[in-house]
Amino acid sequence: MKTRLWLTLCVSFAVLIAGGCPTDTPGGTPEPASPGASSGDTGAADDSSGTTGGTTDGSAGDADGTGDTTGGADATGDDPDDPPATLTDAQDQLAKMLATKQVRLNAVLGALSVIAEPDTIPSEQGVTQSGLCPVILAERQGDAVALQLDYGTGCQASQSAVGNYAGVVLVVVDEAAPNFTSTFTDIAVDGENYSGFVGPAVFQPQRESATLAGSITIDDEDTDATAEVAVTGDVTAVFDNQSGAITLTSGTVFFARDLDSYEVTISNVVCNSTANGNFVPQSGTITATALDGSTFSVTFSSTSPAQHQATASVDGGEAVTFDLE
Repeated sequence: MKTRLWLTLCVSFAVLIAGGCPTDTPGGTPEPASPGASSGDTGAADDSSGTTGGTTDGSAGDADGTGDTTGGADATGDDPDDPPATLTDAQDQLAKMLATKQVRLNAVLGALSVIAEPDTIPSEQGVTQSGLCPVILAERQGDAVALQLDYGTGCQASQSAVGNYAGVVLVVVDEAAPNFTSTFTDIAVDGENYSGFVGPAVFQPQRESATLAGSITIDDEDTDATAEVAVTGDVTAVFDNQSGAITLTSGTVFFARDLDSYEVTISNVVCNSTANGNFVPQSGTITATALDGSTFSVTFSSTSPAQHQATASVDGGEAVTFDLE
């Protein structure tokens, strides 16, 4: 009788109660409906903020207010399966250009490394090196020494910088200052032609290392470049006569591509053609201001010379690996 009365009351109020009618349990005690059952088993609710709904065991529903109904606690919404960052075609081309200009700047400095040791600069006039690469001809007038570094039609440099050089580099050293200037026309390094000049610069050859600090201008005669000057600016470079490494400790230069010019800051860029067989840097960073105003950085690592790869980042974002060629 009590059960029948209970069912009658349930039917009467079913229209008013969304939770449905409880069942008659063996013990005679009605079982209450589960909270949130009207929303389904997924934990979703009609509250778009994601702050309501969910099952009683917390396996669904969202407590971060993002509207995510998966029950995750990551408030960022980042998908761990998102693909890695990539460079646009324009950014990839810019990265390649910056890296290539740096390599060529290193190569030109490599042509001067043969005079980084003080014994190379003669005390008397005449031929100081014969049968080696390059042949060095000297003409001395007091404290001023004019040197001609003749690489001929092509030879491997016999000093610290390893590369296939061809052509003539003219150097004037004022030992009293001390400073020097250098002029080169159509000198070829590993098949690339360069013209330009270095200096006035402070150049102090020493037994273990030499430091060059001054201006440099290079027209690398790119076939795809219409700019008259490819590299111009001021650099400080240290030549390690023991290891053969060249370190550009600092510099502010302009790298030109077509009619565009990019201001580039050089920071501790190290190349060692003796150890690596090329002038690709093995460490250091160059940072440019792109035409859209963004900051564009190229960073070299110990694997760059062998793998011909470096990384680039935009405005300090995620580093993206790119091929130098």
